[in-house]
Amino acid sequence: MHRKSADEMKLADVTPKTSGKVSGKIVELMKENAFITIPELAEKTGVTERSVERNIQKLQDSGIVRRVGPAKGGHWEVLQ
Repeated sequence: MHRKSADEMKLADVTPKTSGKVSGKIVELMKENAFITIPELAEKTGVTERSVERNIQKLQDSGIVRRVGPAKGGHWEVLQ
């Protein structure tokens, strides 16, 4: 059996493009409830907790959200 090369598979077409949708949903949920947890975000967005963490990191790096206070007892602040 012959395996296709990366060019033939067009890997860029296979990658999911839901990151933007998930990030937007995360921001909306944070606006509604600043004390929402990562497990709650994962449940409401339908993705894994790790995926939520990656999306939040991108949002923080972009200056869209920030965490205020400690991991337990803190809250989210939407900046944009």
